[in-house]
Amino acid sequence: MTDTRSATTEVLSSLPPSKDEIDTVVATLSTRGNWSTKELLSDRTFMDGFTMNRNSIRQSLSMAAKWRNVGYNPFHPDADGFTALHRAASKGDDALVKALLSTYEGDVLDFASTATSKQGQTALHLACKGGHHTTANALLTAGKSLLSCVDRHGNTPLHFAATSSAPQALALLEWLISYVPLDYLSKPNNHGLSPVAAHVAVTTNDSASVLRLFLERDIDPNTVVRGENTLLHVCVDRKLFNMAGCLVEFGAALNLPDTRGILVTDLLPDRDLAAVVKYASQPQEWVSLIRKKCMSCTSKFHLFRRRHHCRLCGRVLCGACTKYKRSLNDAVAAKVRVCHVCVTVTRSQKAKSGSMTDVTTESDDVSIAMMV
Repeated sequence: MTDTRSATTEVLSSLPPSKDEIDTVVATLSTRGNWSTKELLSDRTFMDGFTMNRNSIRQSLSMAAKWRNVGYNPFHPDADGFTALHRAASKGDDALVKALLSTYEGDVLDFASTATSKQGQTALHLACKGGHHTTANALLTAGKSLLSCVDRHGNTPLHFAATSSAPQALALLEWLISYVPLDYLSKPNNHGLSPVAAHVAVTTNDSASVLRLFLERDIDPNTVVRGENTLLHVCVDRKLFNMAGCLVEFGAALNLPDTRGILVTDLLPDRDLAAVVKYASQPQEWVSLIRKKCMSCTSKFHLFRRRHHCRLCGRVLCGACTKYKRSLNDAVAAKVRVCHVCVTVTRSQKAKSGSMTDVTTESDDVSIAMMV
């Protein structure tokens, strides 16, 4: 073993600067190690995709032969449990991935499905984690069943793509979502998280771009996460209000209780509720749970302070917090009771659209300027 390590160190120390190009040739070591340089240079499948000139390849083949002589096999896991395919996919090295797949003389799908020894991840998992679109595409030439491979935590490659923070991850995910079967979009891992739930749970970027990709493929916006709460609960709890607004736009309900009976409208203070409810395309279901206090000002209800529902957000509020009236639909003239939050949202939307539909209050002497 000492001699092998010494020989390996000697080879590594003699590597030219373009080691990435040499790595591409390493794919030939196991199955074509006995081929001559002339035979390899004339093999079209071997040369396909290479940008090196033939002199560079000759030099690389010589170096590759030294690797082979010290016992290196790119198709076998190394001491860390990674094959050359895993490392190439992790780096986004398309040329090396193609060379490894094209030079493997066994079952290519079995080779591409090889999992790392510790986490059980395939090369496609690692390509998705790095946001390498073209690399993932090259790997899938081995077989679409790679999409169903799971690691030791039950994560599919789609889980890795959905939670990747790589700059190119969105382009990869957009392609991958349109490629995978619909049932893969909701497939949970061992922790009960689907790809979209995993994204909502770990992202630190309050952008709805990834979430919208899933919702446009008809993912249920009211999906329950691990049997505890909805995606909207998770977004609001993590203060991801742009993502919360996207869910509401696609029909997520503000007043669905979690396992503790807590509604999203319980979690949202008035200033944040306005930022979310403005995306509602239709009135929310009324809060049906018994409330002893106004959900906005927290004043206790009694004989002279009655309960009222806002017809837009559905909260149970006191009369003072629901003294405004407006039409919920431009096609319907009738005005209904709304709260002081929803009336400001409506006025903002009307102003942007140029609508002159007026907003009135139950008391004529209440100034619009006092709305907060």
